[in-house]
Amino acid sequence: MANLTRRPGAITRLLLLVTILSLAAFAQAGIVEDQTTGKPLSQQDPAILQGRIVISPVSAVVALRPGAPRLADRDRRSFPIEVRGEVRVRVESILPFWGATVEALVLRGPGGAVPPDRLLVRVGGEEAEFLPLSGRVRLVTGDHRSPVEEVPIEILFCPTWRDRPGRYEGRLLLRPAVARTVRSTITPYLTASGELRDKEPGKFKEQDLGETREIEVVFESPQVISIELSSDELHFDATAGVGIISANEGIVIEVSTNAAVWQVECRVSPLVSDEHEIPVSRILWERLNDFGNVVDSGNLADQPVVFEGRKHAECARATLRFKVHIFMHDVAAVYNGTLSMLGTPGRKHREKKRGPW
Repeated sequence: MANLTRRPGAITRLLLLVTILSLAAFAQAGIVEDQTTGKPLSQQDPAILQGRIVISPVSAVVALRPGAPRLADRDRRSFPIEVRGEVRVRVESILPFWGATVEALVLRGPGGAVPPDRLLVRVGGEEAEFLPLSGRVRLVTGDHRSPVEEVPIEILFCPTWRDRPGRYEGRLLLRPAVARTVRSTITPYLTASGELRDKEPGKFKEQDLGETREIEVVFESPQVISIELSSDELHFDATAGVGIISANEGIVIEVSTNAAVWQVECRVSPLVSDEHEIPVSRILWERLNDFGNVVDSGNLADQPVVFEGRKHAECARATLRFKVHIFMHDVAAVYNGTLSMLGTPGRKHREKKRGPW
């Protein structure tokens, strides 16, 4: 009878011991705390149970916006406007070592396929460097001590003058990965019993790490005309008498644009001295070729278009020579004026007109 009364107590103690050992094992395996939201990542999640890397972009489509200033280290003759956008990506895993990379799958614009290195990404804020997507770029790495990371990715499109303005569409691939140093030695996976083992050490199979994710990138690349001048001032020495005199020096103009058809208009202030003013209607212009020959000319009041083209231009140069008609009633003096250039897409009808003299 005594044996019968002791047996239930032994069974109870045995069940209690099994329960404690199970809890200890579960604690060792762990419920991983999400460092971002504070919510636990349940190990009952199939993706987590398999020891995979889970990538979750906040948005599947990113719209980039133009208008940001160019990077400080870029040449002043490069395309002056950059197109930017941002997307946040959540990466999580309980693998001993884990990470994620990004690469450009395709980028197409009005002119067809565009080299993917026109797209750049930056991870880590302003202190980090923008890297071209000519290959895979590392987004984040972690280990079992940091099972969850939220990564802001800045995306930058840097067009060239050869890239036509208009709508562009591209796709970025987010890929699970491990650090290269780890890749050469270990590709971990979980066995049925929950153990982490190497799968063919020295070989790396990304499909075993988790599913890839795609992000669509869309944006409008603006039409831009950039103009550089050797000087914005005109000086005429009109102390020698009446006639047509030339400015003291020519003005070199350099045009870069992605527009298919473009033109540049010149605007000049009236020429002034201490005692007299000469109107713009008496200022003439000539455009010279590389040999110093006149290839086009006009009067600034009626024909302000001094340079034009029918295709994109990258550092197209021309020399402009300005002249002024001096009359008897003009005061003999040195006259000064300022000029500016306005680039516009398209082409206006030009009609030659004679000046008022």
